[in-house]
Amino acid sequence: MPELARTARDRLDLATLRAVFSLLGVAAALVGSGQLIRLLDLRGMVWSMAVAGLVLMYLPLLVREKDYAEAKPASLGLRKAVATTFRNRAFRIYLAGNTTF
Repeated sequence: MPELARTARDRLDLATLRAVFSLLGVAAALVGSGQLIRLLDLRGMVWSMAVAGLVLMYLPLLVREKDYAEAKPASLGLRKAVATTFRNRAFRIYLAGNTTF
């Protein structure tokens, strides 16, 4: 995410969009699953959702990341990077919310 969104505002917008589309996907699955079970039975619903999920997971491959990202080699070691990351209070709050959802 830091390579695709360079400013704090862009990262916030990207994380927000990711959360919104995640919630929309869950809502569509909850609402649509009942209808699909009625139309296709349980096995048909599972297969149709699996195929739809697979297609949607491969959709980001169509984005040319190199057009948006400016990759630079890391200057911190792994331990120092993890320690620095967990010192960020906003990240800890984000992580708690993301892992409990």
